[in-house]
Amino acid sequence: MLVLDTNILTILEWSVSSPRAQRLLRRLETSEEHTVTTIICCEEQMRGWMASLNAKRQLKEQIEAYRRLRVRIEKYAKMIILDFDEPAAVQLQQLKKMKLHIGTMDLKIASIALVHGATVLTENVRDFKRVPGLRVEDWQRI
Repeated sequence: MLVLDTNILTILEWSVSSPRAQRLLRRLETSEEHTVTTIICCEEQMRGWMASLNAKRQLKEQIEAYRRLRVRIEKYAKMIILDFDEPAAVQLQQLKKMKLHIGTMDLKIASIALVHGATVLTENVRDFKRVPGLRVEDWQRI
């Protein structure tokens, strides 16, 4: 199982026609792994969308921002989204005791991935590699 981190979702959302996104899409389409995300990644993106919408003063800008938000929600509706549940919370507590110097949101994503035995697909390898036992890949560098 591949957990798409927030930055991977953002690449696929904002630059879907870029060569970088196209390579990523081809790899995802040919992968035999199930592709999922986490509720934490959804939260991070939704916070970004809300901040973006609040910053738009012109109606024309708001129209486009709402359109893109709807598209994102429709894509989420088609994805498997892993919850931050009791086992993930227990895992998070264990990781926090290790004082890994990783942001809380990344620790939550890592906790969910560990509970599910999944690999995190991210460009943020530096932080996620600090989590013992977590499988992490960055397909942009391959």
